Amino acid sequence: MKRLYFLTIFLLVFIFFISGTGIRKVKVIKLPELYTSDGRFVVFGKRIISYEPKTFTLKSFDLSGKLIGKKVIKGEGPGEISASLGTYIVPFRKNTFLIIESIKKRWVKYDKNLNYLGEGFLPSSVTVLKAWGNVIVGGDVGMGKDYTLKISLVSKDLKSSKVIFSGDVGKFTGKIDPNSTFVSLDLFGNLIVFGYGNGNKITLINTSGKVVKDVKLPEINPSSYSEKEKEEMMSQLPSNVRNYFVIDKYPKIFQVLFHGKDEIVVVTGERKKSGFRGFLYNLRSGNVKEFILPETDNLFLKQGGNYWGIKEGDDGCIITVFKIEE
Repeated sequence: MKRLYFLTIFLLVFIFFISGTGIRKVKVIKLPELYTSDGRFVVFGKRIISYEPKTFTLKSFDLSGKLIGKKVIKGEGPGEISASLGTYIVPFRKNTFLIIESIKKRWVKYDKNLNYLGEGFLPSSVTVLKAWGNVIVGGDVGMGKDYTLKISLVSKDLKSSKVIFSGDVGKFTGKIDPNSTFVSLDLFGNLIVFGYGNGNKITLINTSGKVVKDVKLPEINPSSYSEKEKEEMMSQLPSNVRNYFVIDKYPKIFQVLFHGKDEIVVVTGERKKSGFRGFLYNLRSGNVKEFILPETDNLFLKQGGNYWGIKEGDDGCIITVFKIEE
């Protein structure tokens, strides 16, 4: 009887430690008028704003998926975009968003009603941006003999920045792997977390640049792009630079997001049978739990306590809203 009792306790403890993090689906939104997930999307209350790099089109949807507005912004004039590769949309401040041309380091600002509000150029140490309250941070992995990762505090007008952290992440090999220049970051209060495409860890720093914690993740084996995906990505590169790029696998680290103040969500480029592999890291205990993020092919965002993933379907795109739970 005593053996049975201890065996039962052992099994319960074992199940507790191997159990992963749960994914609960909240809602599914079909967007038949959205044809690509490449440019990402932002959410403002009951409004979804997307950007399609291939067609240079901004689109606005309600939460039922109904198209309520669109604007083509292709061109060289004010508020217009001329590059499709490396162009993406990010939420900014006070119901506004930015379209960033990462190669040109140029930003264009719009509000949730698709009204043009201005534009400018990012500081040299910034390619990606995140805003939280009055704090704006930027990240960049510059190319050259060495890849140098830089994290910066950015001024409210986006015109200047102060590098608070830098470090080499790899040597230049003659061909550019876009994952070596890809950095994802997020902030919560005075903490900043970041990881880069070919890395296997996340780093937390404070807004003074002091390293709070380095977290080595379990081994990540990124999946290969399909031949169709490779062709599409290469076709967006200028013909005179295609020979300098190697597009092979997804980034090891796709995205990092604070899950409240004590946990961090990491989405990887390792695709399992039912979706992409992810981790939930607890800052207090140091525990890392795994989960599979299904039904999403592209980077996703956090809105309130929910996560929004996007996937291209046969009839437009599909957004799935998730909760990530212990």
